[in-house]
Amino acid sequence: MPSRQQLVKIALVLLFKLVILWLAFPYLMISHVLFLGSTPSILVFEWQPFLYASAVLIACCSVITWWKHDWEAAALGTLTAATAGVMFMHQPMIFGRGIEWWLAALSLPAAINFLHRNRLTESLLILSVLYVLACLFIFLLYPPIFLLWVDIKTDYSLSITTLWNVFTGNLVLLLVVIPTGLLYWLGKHGYAPWLNRLQTLLKRRSA
Repeated sequence: MPSRQQLVKIALVLLFKLVILWLAFPYLMISHVLFLGSTPSILVFEWQPFLYASAVLIACCSVITWWKHDWEAAALGTLTAATAGVMFMHQPMIFGRGIEWWLAALSLPAAINFLHRNRLTESLLILSVLYVLACLFIFLLYPPIFLLWVDIKTDYSLSITTLWNVFTGNLVLLLVVIPTGLLYWLGKHGYAPWLNRLQTLLKRRSA
């Protein structure tokens, strides 16, 4: 049975974590609203360039798999393309129809794992990873391949300047995935090594 001092410490840590989640929640919802207002709802979608982009992604991940002799990269690339495909299939995803809560639910395992690390939510952290990776795919890989496809199929003349403008413009849109990525980092307890170093440093100074 933990002592009263240990119970107070556990309660304070839990309260502090709840405050962090409470502060992070509005930014998480804002990021999902921005996502719904940017892509895939207003991004022109065609299956052919999407499949080309997916093939490029899976091919690159397969090269990494061959180089590292680990199937994780190929599996993650395939799941990322599948997640992006599901997002596109459900367009337009309009705010107010409840989709923003479904997006927020993807971060729920990370929030729970941040409060209390356990095997179940630890395995479900992959949901946050796939959301972030799918956004990277949608923002950075699909648009240039889509424009190249349009250039081949139509009279549209694609220039390097246009590709660069699209790429740099979409880099700004990646700000919408920062809250989810941060919550994943918290859920993965990525702060633990820093906290341990800080505690070690404080003990050395107090000695």
